[in-house]
Amino acid sequence: METLYEKRDTILKDIIKPYFKEAGFKISGLTFNKVEDGFIKVFNFQNSGFNLEDNVSFYLNIGIFFPQVFSETVPKKIKTYECHFNLRSDSLTGANQSYDINPATDFNKLKQTIQTDLTRYIIPFYKSLGSLDDCLANIPKVQNPLLINCTPLIGLAFASQGLLDKAKEVLNKYLQESIVNENWKSQIKLEASKKGVSL
Repeated sequence: METLYEKRDTILKDIIKPYFKEAGFKISGLTFNKVEDGFIKVFNFQNSGFNLEDNVSFYLNIGIFFPQVFSETVPKKIKTYECHFNLRSDSLTGANQSYDINPATDFNKLKQTIQTDLTRYIIPFYKSLGSLDDCLANIPKVQNPLLINCTPLIGLAFASQGLLDKAKEVLNKYLQESIVNENWKSQIKLEASKKGVSL
């Protein structure tokens, strides 16, 4: 008879990994990534730190990382918590934050729920971000008050690609229309100037 831990591992191996492999992600352990032009998509399967033999929980974490936006070192293996944009699946599905397995769990129903969450929400969200323009259009649609505004990061990513006019347009619009503290504004202007964009 499968333990709850083995059931969790079955979900990861038989359901989650195949969907991400099909979507073009590189799979390494519990964190998967896909490099796009100007950003990196990151996904993480996170085990709860409070798992017990009679209750096993896990989270599905979603992240977008914008390399070379600031003068920072890009981690070799990016984790979702290191991403500029990161959230848990509930922000997309509107359901519970964690997935729980206990002796009373209908395992087939749980597998169907995860398949639905992947095919209806998580994978489509990643697929909606095929370019920096897509990021600019679609990331702000995610409703989560804890998310940072990624618009200036996308603007700086445009600058890193040499799209200076586009970067200037995006960054000026952000600085004019958003409530931005002076330190953050100065940091954006400094990084933009390093990339050849005068604001």
